[in-house]
Amino acid sequence: MNVLKLSRVLGAAVLVFAFGSGISTGAGKPVVTQATVAGVVAPWCLTNTFLYNPAFGPPGSVPDIDFQQTLLSPPQAVIAVDGNQVAMNDCVGLGSIAQAWAKGAHNIVMVAVNGSVPAYDLIGSKTIKSLADFKGKALASNGFATTQTQALVSILLKGAGLQPDRDYSFVSAATGAARVAALTTGKVDGIAGYAPLSYKLMDQGYPELGTERQYTPNYVQAALIVNRQWAQANRPLVVAIIKSMLITGRWLKDPSKKNEVISELAGVTMDGTKLGTDYARRIYADTIAVDGGEGEGGGADRALFQSSLQFMIDRELIPKTDYPLDQMVDFSYLNEARRDLHMPPLKGM
Repeated sequence: MNVLKLSRVLGAAVLVFAFGSGISTGAGKPVVTQATVAGVVAPWCLTNTFLYNPAFGPPGSVPDIDFQQTLLSPPQAVIAVDGNQVAMNDCVGLGSIAQAWAKGAHNIVMVAVNGSVPAYDLIGSKTIKSLADFKGKALASNGFATTQTQALVSILLKGAGLQPDRDYSFVSAATGAARVAALTTGKVDGIAGYAPLSYKLMDQGYPELGTERQYTPNYVQAALIVNRQWAQANRPLVVAIIKSMLITGRWLKDPSKKNEVISELAGVTMDGTKLGTDYARRIYADTIAVDGGEGEGGGADRALFQSSLQFMIDRELIPKTDYPLDQMVDFSYLNEARRDLHMPPLKGM
C-alpha cells in the first residue's frame, strides 16, 4: 500500500487533529487524520489502497483531502478512533471493533464495508505435505483471539480434525515479519498468510495447504470506522471519502477495466518494491474477480453483520454480549454517497 507519512507517531497525529475544526494545510486542503493497520497491500482493502495516491485509480477517485496517516496495530487503531486522537481507520476487522465495543468504545461507528470474503490461508513449511502433517507441530500466532490465528484453528479443525493444544501448539510472534521469519528459519511449521504475502512465500517453495474460504462462510472482513462526533461535524468529508471508495470499487470490478486495473495495481509499492504484473494478476483473480472480495457497494446487510458476530462469538474471538447494530453501523453517509453517484440506497440495516 502507498502509505503516506507512516513514520508519524500517534502523538504527532494528535497535534494536527482538531475535533470538528476544519483545519486546512497550507495548500488549502482539509486534513483528515487516520490510523492504518496495513503497511502492504491488503487484499480486502484495495479500495483504500488506491484512495490516497492520485497516481493510481480511476479519474475522480481521489478526494481533495490531506490524509495524515499513522501505522498502528488493530486494537490501537480502534482505540485511537474511539478516543478522538484520529478521525478514522480505513481497514479494520469486525472482530477488533466488537472487542473494543464490548469494553465500552462506543464512539466508533462503521460507515462502510470493504469486503466480505475471508482472506487468510495456511502456509506451511517445506516439509509439510498435508493438513494432517501439522499434528505435533508448532504454528506462529499473534494471539489466540485474533482473526489470523482463528483462521488457522478453523482450517486445521475442519480440514483435518486437529485441535489446538491437543494436536498442535502455537508460538508467539506478534508481527507479520516475525511470523514469516519464524517460518523461514524453521522455528514453526505454519503461519496464516494472505495475498500478496502468501504468493511470495509460495514462490519460495512454501506450500499453501488450505484457505479460510474453503471452510468458512462469508463475513464482514473489514470496515471503515470513524469517530462518531467527528463524522457528525464533518459529514461532507466522510461522504467524499466513501464516494471515492465507491468509484474505485466500481472501477476495480468492471470487467472491461481488467487490464487497466492490473496495470495500475502492478505499480503499487509492496515492501519497498513494486507489486509487479504477476502478483497483480493473481490478486485480481483471487480477490477482485470474486464476489465479495471487494465491496464495491460499500455495505453489508444486517443478516451478514449478525452472522459474522455470531460466528466470531462461536469461535471465542469476541465476548458473548449485546452488539447493537443500530448504534454500531451508520450507513446514512454511505447512502448519501451512493445517491450522489446515482446508485440506489442500501436497505435492511
